[in-house]
Amino acid sequence: MGTRGEMGFSVNAALREIDALRGLIRQLSPLPFQKTVLLMSPGLMRPPDQLEFWDSTIKLANQGNVTFYAVDLNRLCPGGIDDYCRTTPSKTSAGLLGMAAALSKQQETPAPASNAMEMAHQDDIVKLAVLSGNQQEALSELAERTGGFLIANTNNAEEPLARVMDEVNTHYEIAYAPASTSDDGHFRKIEVKLARAGLTVQTRDGYFAVPETGEGPVTPEEMGGLRALDREPRPHDFDFLLRTYRYRDLGGATQYAIAFEMPISNITAIPEAGAKNHLLHTSLLALVRDAQGRIVDRVSKDVQSEVSGESLAAVRVEIMTYTKAVNLPPGHYTVDAAIVDQLGNRASTGVTQIDNRAQPGPAMSDLTLVRRLENLGRAPDAADPFEFAGKRVLPFVTTDLYAGGVPFLYFVVYPEKDNPAKAELRTQFLNDGRVVIARKITLPPPDSSGSIPEVLTGDSSPGSHEVKITVVQGNQSAERSFHYTIAAK
Repeated sequence: MGTRGEMGFSVNAALREIDALRGLIRQLSPLPFQKTVLLMSPGLMRPPDQLEFWDSTIKLANQGNVTFYAVDLNRLCPGGIDDYCRTTPSKTSAGLLGMAAALSKQQETPAPASNAMEMAHQDDIVKLAVLSGNQQEALSELAERTGGFLIANTNNAEEPLARVMDEVNTHYEIAYAPASTSDDGHFRKIEVKLARAGLTVQTRDGYFAVPETGEGPVTPEEMGGLRALDREPRPHDFDFLLRTYRYRDLGGATQYAIAFEMPISNITAIPEAGAKNHLLHTSLLALVRDAQGRIVDRVSKDVQSEVSGESLAAVRVEIMTYTKAVNLPPGHYTVDAAIVDQLGNRASTGVTQIDNRAQPGPAMSDLTLVRRLENLGRAPDAADPFEFAGKRVLPFVTTDLYAGGVPFLYFVVYPEKDNPAKAELRTQFLNDGRVVIARKITLPPPDSSGSIPEVLTGDSSPGSHEVKITVVQGNQSAERSFHYTIAAK
């Protein structure tokens, strides 16, 4: 297959093994108390461009209270411990090191064109060979970082296995009630001191005080966002937009959509070893806090993409948008958000406010600029305010449009159920403060949910625009306004 083919094969095999471990961890994590795994393996490899993935796997195990005890099958020496047992590298590593050495020797003389690409990847080959050279080290790291140990380099497995059982049988869990009961998202340090000798304690450095909201337990991918929000000053390594949109009232609560928008060019693209593809990995997190600073809801999204080299330039000029709805009772809220570029080890944070007050009478959502409408091919999700009648709205969070852009505005009208009067719309479009369009629109009957979704075309001339929309039902009304700009050609 050639050197890069060997690299790609080795990396893909390692990723499959790590992914299998993650699947096991996810299955065991929901079970109560500490879980113990005896992992019998010929060794593990950590791909050099996937060390974050490896670290997150260990964090996932610690979060789920899963401890690994590893047995290196290649290093159990039935004939006794010798130099071979201790030092022989894996076949993969030996082969790759041999290839790297051959390429290095070829550099003494002009290389044919067929070898030029192989020689360009010499550093990658050496790095992979070094990390795969001692696959016992990865087994040892997995075991020790999760509270276990490695069994290897011995012809007597009985004694270490007995030690494993002793640790399992003498394992006690200690729980305590934190002095602070506020789920504010900050990091709480844990320190355990032993009152006497002869004991071993296994504990985390601490935890983030985050309640189990509808998103479930905190994931390893969310940890980067929590760390960014807990830093002072908070990081700002790149720009992104954050906004909230008010929608329907639901039995004492109001539905708000939290929206992220960021150019994909802000995300680090890493070439995949042995392949022509690039990897991108981004995690989004938003914490909704009440007036007392307590987290009442959490929104998160982990996005991992693999993009071909031919498509990378086109993808990087696109915009990444994500929206998620939350339901909030009346009150004042702060939305703290973070986006983490996982492969670039960078993060940025943002904040916005929600002042949720009761609005009697006919209601109307906030106005949103539409980037595009997508066909759903299924029934709309009632919990997603951007879905209606087989369509999904992909919004523009930005309010600055390019020259020649045609603005479409999306909003939803919620007529008052007990009001017999028919609702109508009154719209005004202003350009640089001057009214250019004014009209009345008769609304159709609401759908089964009591909603009337609308999409209107705005003024596309260059300049600063304001849109004022009023819904009138009898002697009651509700009004929304929206500002956007279109650049001159």
